[in-house]
Amino acid sequence: MIYLGLEGLEVSNTLIEVAQQYQPDCILRQKLYRLALTEGNVKSLQQTASLFPELATWLDPEEIEDQCRATTNSLGGITLTNGCKVIDVPNYLRGLWKACQKLSKFTAKWSLIDYSALTIDSSMQFWKYQLEHYDTVIFAAGNGLFTDSILQSEAESLPVEIVRGQSIEMKLDNDSTTKRSYPNEALLCGKYIAPLVGKNRVLIGATHEYKKKPLNNDEVVNDLSSRSSNLANFVWENGKVERITEGYRVQSQRGKYGRMPIIGKSQSHELHPNSWLFTGLSSRGLIYHGVLGKILSEAILKDNESSILKEFPDAFWWKK
Repeated sequence: MIYLGLEGLEVSNTLIEVAQQYQPDCILRQKLYRLALTEGNVKSLQQTASLFPELATWLDPEEIEDQCRATTNSLGGITLTNGCKVIDVPNYLRGLWKACQKLSKFTAKWSLIDYSALTIDSSMQFWKYQLEHYDTVIFAAGNGLFTDSILQSEAESLPVEIVRGQSIEMKLDNDSTTKRSYPNEALLCGKYIAPLVGKNRVLIGATHEYKKKPLNNDEVVNDLSSRSSNLANFVWENGKVERITEGYRVQSQRGKYGRMPIIGKSQSHELHPNSWLFTGLSSRGLIYHGVLGKILSEAILKDNESSILKEFPDAFWWKK
């Protein structure tokens, strides 16, 4: 179990329930599967099922094949339920935003600021002017905080690296799914195969790219097929690539709890005297955004950064 994993699952599900009131289609599945492809996987997942029976149930290879109809190569796996879900993130965020607007006593507005023409030298004054009207600023733009030079020298000092990820959206052939009932369940084992909104649509991802030059489309397909065809040979044999998407992870350095996000007060006051940070969620945004967002927002409302340490004692691991 990752650090704050159970707490994160509980808070995230509370937020998902709120968002679902406004976007009912934000939940795609109420369970997911983690498969074992090596004897080491078997040992680890069987231990997980033993330690957390309320969340995980061990399934033998025949049960995996029967329920997923996706692979004949697994050595078994676990099904994760009781709060473990597959979320359509865009619809989830739309639902959360509508809930925020409903809660606000004032008019909650979303502004898109175009600063594409700015040079690095002129951006500091630009952002100071944009932010001076607010009593509190939370920098939570993920990769944008680093690639857009918004935080200037502070961003350079944070213990993170930017990792590109490309994913494939595939459409299954209708004839193939008619001939063989394919449940399109979410499968994890190194890479992931997950359902998308719409009939017979599948997401496969993601690459981990550290080089400046991205993989081209053929390289993305080759990379992901080599790493996931043993999980979902049916998808690769009967699917057609619709599009390839790209994003970036702000991946924090490993510590005693693994890769933990960065939350707390900004150590620089160049842009705003009361500015805070929430970044470095790596690929665990869904599990950590709620519980750490709650801890951070309570500290901001109290104007007391040290209150974060009561809930997350090692929260300031990133500070020099």
